[in-house]
Amino acid sequence: MKNKKLELSRKISNGIFGNTNKEFIKRDKWTSNELKLFLTIIFKVQEKGKNEIVLKPRDFEKNITHGNHFKYFNKLITNIKNKNFFMKIDEDTFRNYSLFSYIEYNNSKDDIKIKINEDLRGQFFDIKSFTKIELNEILGLNSYYSIKTRLLLSSVNNKTEYVMDIERFKLMFQIPLSYKNKNIEDKVFNTILRENKEVEEIHFKKNGRTATHVVIKYNLKNMKIKDKKENILSDIILKAIIKAKKNIFVSKSWGVAEDVFIKKTLEKHGEKLVLGTLKKLHTNLKSDVTVSLVSYMSAIIKAEDEVKKEIEDKKIIIKNEDKQKIEKKEAIENIFLKRELQKRFLKENGFKSFDLAKEGVAEMLKKYMDRNIGSM
Repeated sequence: MKNKKLELSRKISNGIFGNTNKEFIKRDKWTSNELKLFLTIIFKVQEKGKNEIVLKPRDFEKNITHGNHFKYFNKLITNIKNKNFFMKIDEDTFRNYSLFSYIEYNNSKDDIKIKINEDLRGQFFDIKSFTKIELNEILGLNSYYSIKTRLLLSSVNNKTEYVMDIERFKLMFQIPLSYKNKNIEDKVFNTILRENKEVEEIHFKKNGRTATHVVIKYNLKNMKIKDKKENILSDIILKAIIKAKKNIFVSKSWGVAEDVFIKKTLEKHGEKLVLGTLKKLHTNLKSDVTVSLVSYMSAIIKAEDEVKKEIEDKKIIIKNEDKQKIEKKEAIENIFLKRELQKRFLKENGFKSFDLAKEGVAEMLKKYMDRNIGSM
């Protein structure tokens, strides 16, 4: 069976940069943020199953826009739109495509609607490429070099190393023409090693003194541990779904929409809430649902959120009440303390209570209290 991740990785390399004659086509340069956004668009189109999607700049604040929101996001979208996507028709013919059929802006909303060019769907968007977890790992990287290495990592298919012709490497990784081998080692290899923890080693393979290939060695052991952990999580959820479907009313109504809902809820709220929701679905559903199962599960989650909020509100109230009690107690203790100090002051100085009204005595009392307040 063809490795689909390897297929996507190759298509990204060939499709973005054009696997063509260097003199015939001028290749576009991509920034790390443009590539991150492009990969996110691929994921979202696959997830929605539609060519038309809405992108909200605020959703990309953490890893791409870094707080610059709409203006910078719009610039990235426009830059991607202007990229050249070349496809080889035959030995002498190449076709140039734009990624988007259109970009729609709404002045009243902080979002952008895009429609993917149907001719490119089969090249990038019909290939089940990477999971949400893998995408988040890619979005967490800073450099273009590290992102490209991470994409290669998805395609190694249980190999411990990846060997690439040096000219192919320079093309795929957008190495500046001015870079010598020492520059590549310092600025490219070191960046990849610093950001990609799965990469154990990257070096030139030489024929005599001439570098002919680039060798990337992966830590396959760490990769397997990560994959195993992801599979365990998936198995737990899968078992819970199977158990929920033992309820005949759940089984009759379960469909693709419910699978998508579980996936989104898992990403947003975590495994614990999803497991609790599936358990309640299995236990509590006693008849055919008048609405969709998605609506039914949404109601369960909403109820859980309301209970959680109520508990949190009670904790805040109790905390405030405790704080008020402490403050009241401290105030009372402070009154008694001042009274006790006043008695001592009067006794030590031979004054009576009425002497406090005399000129200078009240000032003496204040200084006395300031000196002795910490000794009691």
